[in-house]
Amino acid sequence: PSGKLQLNVSAARAIGSYQETAHSYYVNDSLAFVPVWQISAKTALRLNLEHGRRDYLGGAVAPPALGRQDRTRTAQLSLDWSPLRALTLTGSLQHDTRSSNQANLDYEASAASIAAQLSF
Repeated sequence: PSGKLQLNVSAARAIGSYQETAHSYYVNDSLAFVPVWQISAKTALRLNLEHGRRDYLGGAVAPPALGRQDRTRTAQLSLDWSPLRALTLTGSLQHDTRSSNQANLDYEASAASIAAQLSF
């Protein structure tokens, strides 16, 4: 890519505690694709696309009849603007989905945010 376009790809595996009767921890595998377009010296546009799979394991009290597995997808579009060297303003739109092999655990959510970062 040119000096104005950056492509980032990452893969991760994380293990976390999750305490309930059927599971005591989860393993989360994720893959992210993040292109960043440096529009100008002060402005950048970023797209973050992430796909994840979370397996719930380790029966705490009783082994689960069917192991829970969730799939997540996140899409986020962000615009960064740095009007001053020490100030960055960011606006973001995000959409998340989760599908699960267990009943009533699917969801969709959308969010918008603005943030300011002051560095000194």
